[in-house]
Amino acid sequence: MKTAHPTKVLIVDDDELILMALRQKLEKEGMQVFTSSNIYDAYFKVNQIEPDLILLDIVLPDMNGLSFMNMINSNVLDTRIPVILMSSLATDDIIEKSYEMGASGYITKPFDMNSITGIIKQHTHRAMH
Repeated sequence: MKTAHPTKVLIVDDDELILMALRQKLEKEGMQVFTSSNIYDAYFKVNQIEPDLILLDIVLPDMNGLSFMNMINSNVLDTRIPVILMSSLATDDIIEKSYEMGASGYITKPFDMNSITGIIKQHTHRAMH
C-alpha cells in the first residue's frame, strides 16, 4: 500500500498576489506548494519536485503557458502530471485548444479561491487511479 504524501502542487504565475493567495489557501488544506513566476524556473522545479499537479497561467512574460505545457508533455517527464490552465483569456478557441493540447482543466480568472481545492483534489485523484 502506498503511503500518502501531501499533494505537491506547482503554481506558475507572474502575479505575486495570486501566487501568495494560492499558496496560503493550499497549504491550509495540507498541500505542499511550490511557486514559480517564470517558465525557466518552473521547468527546473517540474524536474526536481515531480509535482502531482501544475496550476499554470497562460499569459507569462517569457513563454505562454500552452507552449510550456507542450514542452512538458514532449519531454522525458511523466506526462501524467495534470495541468490546469488559468487565464482571463476565456474564449472558446483558447479553451478548446488547451484541452486539445492535453490540459486537464481550465480556470477562468478571476476565480473563486474556495473552488480551487476541490478542483485540485478532483484532478489529482484521477491521476492516481
